[in-house]
Amino acid sequence: MMEPLEDFFSGYAVAFTYNASAPATREFRRLSKANKWEANKGPWVEANRAFKTALIRQFNFTYGTNKSSLHDWHGVLRQIGVSPLPHTIGECQQIVERSFVNLVDLVDARGDPDKVVRTFPNEKALSSYTKRTKKIFPKGEAKAGGILEFFLRHIFQPGEGAGKKRRRKKKAPAT
Repeated sequence: MMEPLEDFFSGYAVAFTYNASAPATREFRRLSKANKWEANKGPWVEANRAFKTALIRQFNFTYGTNKSSLHDWHGVLRQIGVSPLPHTIGECQQIVERSFVNLVDLVDARGDPDKVVRTFPNEKALSSYTKRTKKIFPKGEAKAGGILEFFLRHIFQPGEGAGKKRRRKKKAPAT
């Protein structure tokens, strides 16, 4: 069974050879260049949409989606260097809510115990790094739930604090 990013890139294998050990966003830029796609136009738009979906699927494949599973929480916490690991899911959630991690870097680490993903002191530092490196994780589908949802941050309008993430206001249901 192919992993989600491998599956995505395999669809372009005629003109492109995917390097799974390279950062996913770099590989997408390489794919775009190999196909001579112009950003935000034509085939690039569709490929970018599929790439974003593959990033989300890769996170879920690697780290799990069950926010009621201590095993899933421990996998992602190990990847950001947490030790010792907490004994409860609530403690895991609190650690993640106080952590600022680039999700593309987390996906790129793919559960490799030798790759500890960098954490940032606050949302502004994470935002600056994310925009500078263009490692922007798609948040739309990520809001659906699971562990991933606890990592989402305000990249384009970061807060000042280094503590718990800001709570998002729930939208009123459409009438």
